[in-house]
Amino acid sequence: MNILKIISLLLFFFLSSSFLSVSFESNWRLVTYFFAIISFSFISIFVYKNKILDKSYFMIIKNYYLAVIISTFFGFLIIYIYDNSIYSFKEIDMYGRFFNIILYSILSWFIVSLSFYNKHFFNPRKIAIFYAFGCFLLILTGYWQALSLYLGVGSFPFETRSMVHGVGKSDYEIEGRLTGIAAEPSFFVPFVLDFMILSLIIFKKNITKFIFFGLATLILFLSFSPSGYVSAFGSLVLSLLLIANFKSKKYIYFMSVLFLSLGLLALTTLDKFKNVGYIIGRLGQINEDPRFLTIYESLSIFFNSNFLTILFGYGVTNFKFASMHTNYSQLETSNNIFADILVEVGVVGLLLILTMFLKLFILIRNSTIYPIQKFVCYALFFDLLITGMVRADYATSRFFIIIALIFLLSKFNVDNEGKNGY
Repeated sequence: MNILKIISLLLFFFLSSSFLSVSFESNWRLVTYFFAIISFSFISIFVYKNKILDKSYFMIIKNYYLAVIISTFFGFLIIYIYDNSIYSFKEIDMYGRFFNIILYSILSWFIVSLSFYNKHFFNPRKIAIFYAFGCFLLILTGYWQALSLYLGVGSFPFETRSMVHGVGKSDYEIEGRLTGIAAEPSFFVPFVLDFMILSLIIFKKNITKFIFFGLATLILFLSFSPSGYVSAFGSLVLSLLLIANFKSKKYIYFMSVLFLSLGLLALTTLDKFKNVGYIIGRLGQINEDPRFLTIYESLSIFFNSNFLTILFGYGVTNFKFASMHTNYSQLETSNNIFADILVEVGVVGLLLILTMFLKLFILIRNSTIYPIQKFVCYALFFDLLITGMVRADYATSRFFIIIALIFLLSKFNVDNEGKNGY
């Protein structure tokens, strides 16, 4: 078999298994690790021999590396020496997060480099399809659950989180809540939203786009996840506003179809609207939510730390040193990407990572790709940021896959081979 076919197959298995990282069964994520490590080992040799590493992608993610490195040496090491009352080496567990950062960030760099190297095996649409395939598998588990819950067809053997979680109302059960095999709704909906957005570009026919977008939208709605609703609405609306040409018939048509589909979806699920009261109530009382209080109290502890800690953080994966003196000391994350980054890599690290996001935004803004593709890039960008407000890990495979997809889709018009690099 041709070596490029082998690499393409390895990337398919890695990208399409990424959703297993949020499975209710933690051992399933080892499948993703397995394919990631095999892909990394095999592709690194090919990339080294052919010297194809793309420097332009590195210019985007180098700020991320700087934030992690600076925090490790000036945050963790120096502060441990300066004020060793903060740390106990027995409590430090940085290895897993560092492993993820190295493995997934470099794999994303390899993916971008391979796309520049060979348009046939590694074009951006194919990379997007590989990842979206895995997202769709997760969505199918949601429909499997729906068949069992709503129609009594077969059985869904996995225990899912139908109870309200983290809002101080453990006695309230949300009827018919779908999460598929994900551990909880806030883990489920980011992958569903990723598929919704990518369906607009991986399928060529409008009717196919509409069908798969609708399938993903329905399952997201039935997750009854406030964060999912906010993420989807925020990502799509902000992206539409940024590409808006209010005089364009295509834009008006697209807006009409989008909101008509959402309206039809609402009408077909009226019997479940009693659950929406919970969602509205939760959004309206955000300041009483333990998730919000976790962030508030942890940041209060952080900003009362010494000056070096505020600048460089506690070190990667050490959010728990800010939360240990709060009412939520058992938590190792705030479930908010910006709060976690601030506490772990400090003000300096946060500014560096925000600069990385700014570079991505400018890349999309200045790109000459088609409007629908620019919409997809913006939507993925806001999707990553907004879902990060409730799914904080900035060292997962999904985090780097989305960044790589934004970069590639901003560079090449996937529907016009021969233009903009193809």
